[in-house]
Amino acid sequence: MADFDTLCAKLECVHPDLYLYQSREEYERNKTKMKASLTDSISISDFYLKIAPFMANIKDGHSMLLPPITDDLISHAKKNGRTIPLKIKATGDIFIVDYPVIDNSGISEGDTILSINGIKSKDILEPMYGLWGSEKDNGIKEGSVNAYFSPLLWYMYRWSELYVFTIKHGGKIEKISLEGVPQSVALKVIKERQSKNRHESFSCNFSSDYTKAILTIRNVF
Repeated sequence: MADFDTLCAKLECVHPDLYLYQSREEYERNKTKMKASLTDSISISDFYLKIAPFMANIKDGHSMLLPPITDDLISHAKKNGRTIPLKIKATGDIFIVDYPVIDNSGISEGDTILSINGIKSKDILEPMYGLWGSEKDNGIKEGSVNAYFSPLLWYMYRWSELYVFTIKHGGKIEKISLEGVPQSVALKVIKERQSKNRHESFSCNFSSDYTKAILTIRNVF
């Protein structure tokens, strides 16, 4: 409770335009509702999942809360706990498979994931998008969800051992069950993929007489 009071006090003191996208009355109403829902025994991850949407209502990309790295998440990783056997990315209200991290999964790059463990992809993504603030529904939210997908999925569902995917491949829809993979296995595959696909963040080309140069920046994040 004290942490939330401190957060609000800081916001009200330093934010340059706190009521640009919500009135003062809406802000105070959301603040009162949030305080009533908090308890001193709330976990760090649950505190984040409650407070982040409150912050997102400001619709300010500079005033977001990043997901915490909690003790239980660290403990799960240290025990080589299992994680999702696919590298996936959010695109609108669905997930697209980047690649499986195991062989013979029956799932291919570019397949659409319609649901995971009986929950529609849209219903997984909607609260995840709600954790991030931005003026418009743009790539900031998708990019943020993709960057923090693994801890967010863990905090929301605690899935690890089994994943049942509803997959759309071409015109065919089928359910595929896969066991979670040890995090060490997933990280090794992901790092190998990233090292192969990594591009320089910028390039510089000079004219033949070296009087002109073109600087191409591929990534501004």
